[in-house]
Amino acid sequence: MTPVLTRGDNDSKGAEDERIDFKIPVHQFKPGNPRMYDDFLSLLKAEEFPYIMISLLSDNSNRERKSGISRNERIAVTIAGVRREYTVDCTLAHCNEDLVLNGMQKVRLTDFGLIPPVRLSGIVKVENEINVRFGFIVNFTD
Repeated sequence: MTPVLTRGDNDSKGAEDERIDFKIPVHQFKPGNPRMYDDFLSLLKAEEFPYIMISLLSDNSNRERKSGISRNERIAVTIAGVRREYTVDCTLAHCNEDLVLNGMQKVRLTDFGLIPPVRLSGIVKVENEINVRFGFIVNFTD
């Protein structure tokens, strides 16, 4: 899956900080269980909201100084039209011209207005709190 990357301005606190936005197409996720794929698309309301949006909110100068170590990164996640902000413990490193970001964050589906699905009279169900592991390689070009 190749997310769409844009660079935006963040007008918080009167400063123009650089922001990195990821636009991830929901329909491009590869299902571990193809039978559950339609439930996944339904859960994320993919027809109405075809993208998951992730924004790195910390300013780029801070990112440059602290690369290569574990740190907290401010991110915003928008799923099914609902935006939530998190401070994520992650690793940020430079590899040649690329920026590599890895981490994990617990999220609650209900925080995004999503109801965890239950099937077969409760035999199969999705937990409300899930661990999301992520890794992004960002290449900056002109």
